[in-house]
Amino acid sequence: MRRSLLALVGSLALGAFDAHAQSLTTTFASDNGRSSLDPGCFFDVSVLRPLGLTIHQLDVNVIGTVGANVVIDVYLIPGTYVGNDTNAAAWTKVSTGQGPAVVRNSPTPIDVEDFFLAPGSYGLYVHHTNSGVAYTNGNGANQQYGNAELSLSAGIARSTRFGGSLFSPRIWNGTIHYCLGNATYGRYGAGCSGTGGVLTLQPAPGSRPVLGSTFQLDVTNLGVGALPILWFGISKTSWFGVPLPFDLSPLGATGCWLLTSSDVQFQLVNTGSAATFSAQIPNQPVFSGAVFQNQVIAIDPGANPASLITSNGGEGCVGT
Repeated sequence: MRRSLLALVGSLALGAFDAHAQSLTTTFASDNGRSSLDPGCFFDVSVLRPLGLTIHQLDVNVIGTVGANVVIDVYLIPGTYVGNDTNAAAWTKVSTGQGPAVVRNSPTPIDVEDFFLAPGSYGLYVHHTNSGVAYTNGNGANQQYGNAELSLSAGIARSTRFGGSLFSPRIWNGTIHYCLGNATYGRYGAGCSGTGGVLTLQPAPGSRPVLGSTFQLDVTNLGVGALPILWFGISKTSWFGVPLPFDLSPLGATGCWLLTSSDVQFQLVNTGSAATFSAQIPNQPVFSGAVFQNQVIAIDPGANPASLITSNGGEGCVGT
């Protein structure tokens, strides 16, 4: 859905959002793992929602150098992984993604290419191409996870892609982040202080990124004379190889963080210490489930040595 998002942003000429994205987590309390490269975990999922869902991010448990770039591939098979874990020809690669490694037993967010799952059962294989993977031994009682939209049954691990040594049962340590096609917007991270207070980005009351509607974002606590720029991005984990979030304090923007990539920018008008942005979202089903991020960057003389402040981030899901 990355290309769809860019098309959407281009169509809007342009707009953005903060999504309370739905998610399902297994565990990050690993007690086992593979430190060598090329391992992966297999597990089954069942999509319970009648309209399906779109997966846009996976958090994984990495064994490797903190900050190093982690690349994963995601493979899919209808039905189950059971009996198919060495049959590479039966699987379809549906996504790939990357992100900077976090310390073991903490989620490493991977911004994967979005993929849609219709209602039904599937086997998933999350393959680490250039890092180790941490996982948890299964005992029967700790292998089932679920909510109203998605269930997960773990699982096994293999030391190499569709081969090598088998380890069973093993629980994939991770979180599946997904969008339901319902229009949502939510905030993440925090803004930093400028001459007008803590810079804040939020949707206008009652405003959501609904297909065929006008979506509005409000920016508050701008200092007098501050120049706000709204960024739209397609990643909150990296930008031109720079891991996100990125601390701007060493550059003089004390306490400020870069939270999203900047793929499209809009200069806003500061009126009475506030600004707004609104755009018409095309009523085109292809954009349903598109996920995006945004953040406001403002030039604010006197706020800090860099005269630069940032807002909280926003992540949205386009839908109905």
